[in-house]
Amino acid sequence: MNNFKVRLVLYPAQWFVSFIFAVLLGSFVTAEIDPMQWSQSVRGALVAGWGFGQCFMTMAIEFSELPQKIAKSLEPPQ
Repeated sequence: MNNFKVRLVLYPAQWFVSFIFAVLLGSFVTAEIDPMQWSQSVRGALVAGWGFGQCFMTMAIEFSELPQKIAKSLEPPQ
């Protein structure tokens, strides 16, 4: 049941954090780009930010499940 609660919190957080990273990186890049290349640069920044957010939260989910995985692997075989 504890694992379900962790997932219930972290999976929506994964999308939210990814969205925030995408917006932050996109807004940072828009301040530094050539107006002629605006569309490609912003699109690239949004994709990079989204990917970074997904990676960050996936690692958080995996590390939150690590204690259960370690405890399970230390149990004697039956």
